[in-house]
Amino acid sequence: MDESVKSSGWTLIELIIALAISALLMVMALPSYRNWLGEYHRQKAIVTLYTLRETMEQYYLDNEHWPDSLTEMSFSASSVVGYQFELTLDNDHLPSLNATPLSLQLQDDPQVEQITIKVNGPCKVLRVDGSETSCQGALS
Repeated sequence: MDESVKSSGWTLIELIIALAISALLMVMALPSYRNWLGEYHRQKAIVTLYTLRETMEQYYLDNEHWPDSLTEMSFSASSVVGYQFELTLDNDHLPSLNATPLSLQLQDDPQVEQITIKVNGPCKVLRVDGSETSCQGALS
């Protein structure tokens, strides 16, 4: 046999080492990616709440009463993944908008329990540990 012929390609050991390095990098990057994804969805929900508040105020100016539901304003939450939106009225019949993560399995941000914005008040992010922050802090 001619020994001058070189085989080209990877050995099994080289492939296993490359696969192990790739797996290690993925394990290190996954938590950062999930945090980024949760923050992205939270910011999108906050922007949607601000837009809904403006739409509700315009609805009030046009109809001289607050809407009874979000569907009355032709709102579709299909563009915001992972959050359920609802409209509630307080004792003074002033509306509040709430965004709640759909489920613990689907949510990307396990720290957020609910995002609330009132028509006449600030936007607040309620965390699972009971603490509150403003939406401006959550957007930065």
